[in-house]
Amino acid sequence: MKKIQKYLAISFTLLLLPVQTWSISLDAVTIDTLLPFYDTAGGIFGPNLLEDYPELSATSALGVFSTTDTPYPTTNLGYQYDGLLNGIEPGYAGGNSVIIDGESYKSTEVKQLAVNGTTVDYVFTGLEFINSWELQDLDKDGYKDDPGWIYLGKDETPNIEDDFQAHDAPFDLSTILDIEVSVTGGTGTWSLTPLPGITDKVENLLGGSTFFDHIAFILKNSTEFVIYDFNFNLLFGDDFIWQPYALSGTFDTKDINNDSLSYLSIWVKDPEGIQTIPEPSSLLLVGAGIMGLAIARRSKKS
Repeated sequence: MKKIQKYLAISFTLLLLPVQTWSISLDAVTIDTLLPFYDTAGGIFGPNLLEDYPELSATSALGVFSTTDTPYPTTNLGYQYDGLLNGIEPGYAGGNSVIIDGESYKSTEVKQLAVNGTTVDYVFTGLEFINSWELQDLDKDGYKDDPGWIYLGKDETPNIEDDFQAHDAPFDLSTILDIEVSVTGGTGTWSLTPLPGITDKVENLLGGSTFFDHIAFILKNSTEFVIYDFNFNLLFGDDFIWQPYALSGTFDTKDINNDSLSYLSIWVKDPEGIQTIPEPSSLLLVGAGIMGLAIARRSKKS
């Protein structure tokens, strides 16, 4: 109960605070199923922890971008500059470069972001959905500069069953996760289910972590995309049991003109450990006021 009440309080708070700069709908992607997965017990699932509670909306979002969501990672271990969400490396010396804040970038890696009726050049830093204190030294170079985002893959033909293209680095991710996407026009459903053996494979690869603390979805039509992030540290905090989960939910393309979906991409973030996130005083104050509403909603439902 404490866990869900905390989520309800924070959920309403996020809707009241300016957590995003642009007019994006946080409920364009939702999570409505959260099943604990007990790999060591033979791969069985626990009950849906969200069964009696509202679906989860994204905690933040970024867009609308009028370009592609490349580059994709190569090592795919969350290293700095390896894939879009891990940041774009400055100092590009080839042709077709763009200068932003005195730094040179490859033009195809600079995005165009819609802001107040116009577009501006935007370069991903790796800190779009995390804070600087969450950076890690994943590549063991002595510097905590790695954002930790891992690309799971994408579904380019969402109307075809079993067509999610799992990324093949650092190994074939379809051997640890079953990811399904179904869409009709601009709305659809998604699911992410861990497979038996995921715990050992992920522990060996990531050095102990068997969970992720963020999941981000990229919805793209023919010309635009938006990113929706779910920060589990904010949604559940210290009450969350960090282990593999089966997740599912819904999505729609209301933020990209309700167009047909070209593809849906999924990223997750590998945490080095459970992060303790400082809460600004404004969040605490608003959260205190909303807690009563959250409890009232729960009591009424009971």
